[in-house]
Amino acid sequence: MAHEINQPLAAIRSYADNAAILIRRGRGDDAAENAAAIGRLTDRIAGLTRQLKGFARRASPRREPVSLREVVANALELVAARAAALHVPLEADRPAPDLRVLGDGPRLEQVLVNLLQNAVDAVAGREEARVSLHLVEGDERVAIEVADTGPGIPAEVRGQIFDAFFTTKADGLGLGLAISRGIVEDCGGNLILAGGDGAGTVFRMEMIRAADAVPNVGKPVGATP
Repeated sequence: MAHEINQPLAAIRSYADNAAILIRRGRGDDAAENAAAIGRLTDRIAGLTRQLKGFARRASPRREPVSLREVVANALELVAARAAALHVPLEADRPAPDLRVLGDGPRLEQVLVNLLQNAVDAVAGREEARVSLHLVEGDERVAIEVADTGPGIPAEVRGQIFDAFFTTKADGLGLGLAISRGIVEDCGGNLILAGGDGAGTVFRMEMIRAADAVPNVGKPVGATP
């Protein structure tokens, strides 16, 4: 939970710093966009604390139609500042406005943030560093693939990466992927390692496609100086 809260806090700090610069430059409208983004991120932190209460009560997982476009946009918003600071390009497919999947929106965002953050960390400091998010649509399922150009995952540990407390990071807890897989499975989907043989790593998050449509609910992201 501390890890999940630190992500929006870091983004809030970035938006606040940018807003101060924009105000000094007389770009009030752009600064207002950043203020709105800060408001959304504080709402997200409040949602995380509500989830913590739900875990304590062992609440049943939700499966409801959620906008995949909004899930992707919110996750990218959280990771963008760190990726930019590490000079890691993020390339992402944008889901159609009416594409929905079954699940719990905030929890699916957490999974996607974790996958993107891991990918950014894997390529930081490497030549031709790149992280991409690719959408694969089927009639009944929708998949998001997060790929990086990092060193890949050694063959001898690939079978353990979803085990609780297993990690290849010196400062890692080994809970991110284990929790992420549990969240996706609670939503009726699956999270797998689709590639990681030394030419980068690909994680594939598969979800059930919701049948009904939803209007465009895309949100603007904050402005940069």
